[in-house]
Amino acid sequence: CPHHVKNLFNAISLHANAIKSNDISSQFLNLWTAIEVLVPTERKGSYSRIIQITNVLTTVLSITHFRTLLLQLSDDISKVCPQYDTYISEIEGSSIRKIITLLTDISYNDKKQSLHCDVSQYPIIEYRINKYEKMLSSPKAMGDSYNEHSERLKQQIMRIYRARNMIVHDGTDTIYINLILQNLHYYVDTLIGSFYVLERQGYNNLNSIIKQMSEIEK
Repeated sequence: CPHHVKNLFNAISLHANAIKSNDISSQFLNLWTAIEVLVPTERKGSYSRIIQITNVLTTVLSITHFRTLLLQLSDDISKVCPQYDTYISEIEGSSIRKIITLLTDISYNDKKQSLHCDVSQYPIIEYRINKYEKMLSSPKAMGDSYNEHSERLKQQIMRIYRARNMIVHDGTDTIYINLILQNLHYYVDTLIGSFYVLERQGYNNLNSIIKQMSEIEK
């Protein structure tokens, strides 16, 4: 049950309230409060509360981002390329392991080239294959992609925080509030989902969950 981890149930309730509300400001504040409930912060130390929240959110969202991209690519390829299942049939493991192996293991170069030919009529999919193949080509390339995405996330989170402050202190909102709210919904969904998965694996408090997410990030 999600309430085994302190505050996770409260965050889910806040998320549910946001979904039920028709008021944008109420949705926004409920979702941001869900984040504050989930992310424990230290009052003492060199980092402000928002920096601590941003660091945790960036870690969780960056980890799930690349996994989601690769799984989506695998799914999209399978829809337009009937031979895809044949190309990855000898690769053991999960769907994400299969596509990573196909894109990076030189022993599968012939099948990868066949895949490129098969999707040549789908330029967006072919572009994504080339992009992720390059991203996975070396630890440095992966690190660079990860860092670039993390920096973009930090900027987006700060935009959300500024919008939250406008609502709380001035009772106003930005003209981009709907777009920012969509991002906030996604961030809270991902945060709750990630924490819930680790809770089911035996991590029974928020600090242990965040520590494990940081280990995964490394």
